[in-house]
Parts: sequence; structure tokens; C-alpha cells
Amino acid sequence: MIHDSLLVNVMIDKTGEWQESGQMSAERRWFWRVPCAGLREWFIDATKHGDCPAGGGAARVDAYELGMPSYIGVKRRGHADSAKKSVVEVKGLVAVIAQPDDSAGAAPPVEIWCKWRMPDWRGSTAGSVAITKRRWLRKFDTSRGEVSEITLDGAECPVDARPLPKFGCNVEMTSIVLPNSAEWWTFGVESFGSASSIVQTVGQVAHELAARGMPTLDSTTSMSYPQWLQGLSDRVAT
Repeated sequence: MIHDSLLVNVMIDKTGEWQESGQMSAERRWFWRVPCAGLREWFIDATKHGDCPAGGGAARVDAYELGMPSYIGVKRRGHADSAKKSVVEVKGLVAVIAQPDDSAGAAPPVEIWCKWRMPDWRGSTAGSVAITKRRWLRKFDTSRGEVSEITLDGAECPVDARPLPKFGCNVEMTSIVLPNSAEWWTFGVESFGSASSIVQTVGQVAHELAARGMPTLDSTTSMSYPQWLQGLSDRVAT
């Protein structure tokens, strides 16, 4: 559990301003040099998902702040796109909730995060690293109490132009390429909505993915982006 006062102090000291409202999420994430056997193929194969293709697939470059503790993540989205103003996202770990084994295999704990968008970030003395990411995304709507997938296009927008749901879950399969050209893979499940609903949503979507034949994932490879970034010096070298 992270003390809220510590997170608030870090936010104020680093940015000079405070945003009162943040977006809550409940998350599980895994990292590999080589994806879990069959996971990428299963995720991309529309026939495994009711003929619904995965959205996204375009590459983008994000800059991640180095030297941060494992409970704070700072990312500048669209770092390499000079035609658009980049957006700084700051995420803080609020709680870690132990979960029993579920239909997704030996499930790791669910992490509760809160995210704020900032106009700028002053940076740390450790600097940042630009990472090229290619993400495939599936978005689930749980607004009506059941899990339904929204078909997305290459820009990760609903193909029928419907409004995005307020309650649901993003499931992603992402290729990560470091500055030394080393490639990693990450699989993430990230629910959104109210603080009272997000943990339940992770469980609902886990059962839905299992029903679609998702390969079992090893909980020992589960970690957050900030945890993964803490070992970046070793990862860049290997």
C-alpha cells in the first residue's frame, strides 16, 4: 500500500501544480523478451474473438522518465511526433490487492493506479528513455454489467464511431523496442471506471479471455511499467 500523502508531495514538488481529479484503473501486466507461447497469435486471431479483429498496430514513440520509484510512472506520449503537442501522463500506485487464482491462471495481484495528465514535467536527473511501441488493443464495455467487445480500427477508435464507454477494460499486446534495438513484449489488462467497479471488471474480463482460450500466463513475469523501467540499464545491455 502506498501512502497518498507521499504521492501528493511528489506530484506537487515535480510539477508545481496539482490536478484534483485523476483516472483510476485496476491493472495486471506481464513482460517478456519472447512472448508467452501462442499469446500473440491468439490475441491477433479474430476467429478466437468472435471474428472481432484487434485494433491498433501502428508504431509510436513514448518517452519514459528514469530514476523514478516503483510506485510512480511518468510518460510523455507522442515523444517523436513534432506535429502534435505531447501529453505528459503521471501514474501513482494507490494499492495492491491480492487475488485468489482465477481463470487467467495463477493470477498476480491487482494493482490500483491513478493517472493524471499534466501540461509539462520538469524531469529528473536520471533523464528519460524513448521507447518505440507497437500496440494491438482490444476494448471491452462493461457498462451494462456484462462484457462486450468493441470493434476498433487501426487508430484504436470504434469502427461504428460510438462514444467510448465509461466502464470497461483495455487489453493490449505490445511490442517494445529499446534504443539499443532490443525487443520486449508486454501484455496488459487495465480496467477503468469507478473506484468501486474496477477490480471486479478485471475479474470479469479475465473470465471472458479464458473462455476465448487465452494461454495461461506465469505470474512470475508480472510487473508494472515502473518496475520494469527500474531495471532498464540491465535490459538495454542484454
